[in-house]
Amino acid sequence: MRNSECIPRSISQGQNNLLCRIPNDEEIRSSFFSMKLHSAPNLDDLSVNFYTNYWDTMGSDLYIVIKNFSTVTPSLDLRRLPS
Repeated sequence: MRNSECIPRSISQGQNNLLCRIPNDEEIRSSFFSMKLHSAPNLDDLSVNFYTNYWDTMGSDLYIVIKNFSTVTPSLDLRRLPS
């Protein structure tokens, strides 16, 4: 028995595809702007407040980084559920 057969599926393949797709610019922006401004800093020690304050300067770079995340980290490709 494969490990994937021991865990019941919680979502369909279609739902998984939707969750794993690359977000569009508006989804990325709205995600940042919907977070609490003074939440815990990320690995870079910058809070959400920093990113939202300087969005006009760095937003386009963040779009690129986030959209390319799965292409630079192929080991994190979660686009397929085990069959």
